Amino acid sequence: MWSDELEQARPETRAAVVAGIGLFNREGDVAGVPQAERIAKRRAAMAPMTVPEALDREIAGVRCRVYLPDGSAPRAVYLHVHGGGMVSGSPDVMDVPNLRMARDLGVAVVSPDYRKAPEHPFPAGPDDVTAVAEWLVEHAAGEFGVARLLMGGESAGAYLTAVVALRLRDRGRIAAVAGLNLVFGIYDWGHTPSQRGRRPHDGPDVLSPEEIDFVTGCYLPGLTIEQRRDPAISPGLCRSSRPAADVPERGHDRPPRRRHAAVGRARRGGGARRRAVRPARDAPRLHGLPVHGHHAMGGGHGGLARRAHRPASAPVRRPAVCVP
Repeated sequence: MWSDELEQARPETRAAVVAGIGLFNREGDVAGVPQAERIAKRRAAMAPMTVPEALDREIAGVRCRVYLPDGSAPRAVYLHVHGGGMVSGSPDVMDVPNLRMARDLGVAVVSPDYRKAPEHPFPAGPDDVTAVAEWLVEHAAGEFGVARLLMGGESAGAYLTAVVALRLRDRGRIAAVAGLNLVFGIYDWGHTPSQRGRRPHDGPDVLSPEEIDFVTGCYLPGLTIEQRRDPAISPGLCRSSRPAADVPERGHDRPPRRRHAAVGRARRGGGARRRAVRPARDAPRLHGLPVHGHHAMGGGHGGLARRAHRPASAPVRRPAVCVP
């Protein structure tokens, strides 16, 4: 399912994870820490690093950060959804990489400050991102001079992107989306093997079973495991494609596979599944359009963010938002 080169890099990649895991685990010992205090620590650990070039805008009632190309018209609009485990983070934290993306790729980047749990559990976050996405479907051409829309994010941002893509599909608006960039997201909140700690290694990971239980309790309070498996919550469990007219408003259809680019290791559980999509040599095209995938063998959740700690021989590619 993947190359020998990737498999051989697994031990070195795991060593890089151990060396760099402090970038994420900044809360210290959380045993017995009240929820409010723990949330405050998480949010303090994700301090914004703002740049003056970023613009504050309110779009569809949601505060957004907007980043524009330098001196040229945008080639597309990229709706970037930040991570943070549904409880922390903000678009301001991503100012530096989002500005660089805007300048390097010539795209206008829009990043919404969606509402967070536990103050605002499901469906508040998805509702905010959906509102911004639908506004862009209608107004991107007039606002940015280009109608082409891309969507993506990392971790919670990848999850929210998948949820919103399903909603757009159900409402007959997905044709406006040219591609998705899903980076190590969780697409199944139903207590998967990786969420229970069953993984192909014994080393540490950002998403420990205890951490996943904590985040789930904040984002989906009071829901049973079976209720969390509703495809409206867990997009990885959506059924096969059906016409939009046959799907309920919070329907069960897949994100548009023909437009789906997934980057990262996890498929559903955020860590256990060993592949995101098939390697290009096995399935280079779906429904006539390219699908791009990258495997970070043993890299764990957030692995691509630890490139500064990776061995020189470990094959890591930059997450791609393809704008032909």
